Amino acid sequence: MKPVLISAALSLIASSAWAQEASNPTALGQFQSDGTTTIVQNGVATSATVVLKGTVQGTHPNLKLRVEVRLNGDAFTGVFTHQAPGYTAPGTVSSVTVAGLTPGQSYKWQAQTYPS
Repeated sequence: MKPVLISAALSLIASSAWAQEASNPTALGQFQSDGTTTIVQNGVATSATVVLKGTVQGTHPNLKLRVEVRLNGDAFTGVFTHQAPGYTAPGTVSSVTVAGLTPGQSYKWQAQTYPS
């Protein structure tokens, strides 16, 4: 199986397609499918599934992490492609599992904290 190259683009999505109340998560990280083994920036995933994490920030009591994952050659659209399964409190690490990545391809991602 070919490896999946994934790199983090740690910029905020600035698009009207996303809620104005959204804010930047902090401490973004990318991990192998086990959720604990770090993938360095421009590193390689060992499977077609990765886990993306960030500490959600905001004044709202219920927040979730949303991410946009794109092929490296494609532009970000400002529309999330994956999100955490549930809401959590500010200052908490939230994670998103991204499955179905194509082996041999290179991906980038960006993240946002979203209030309920």
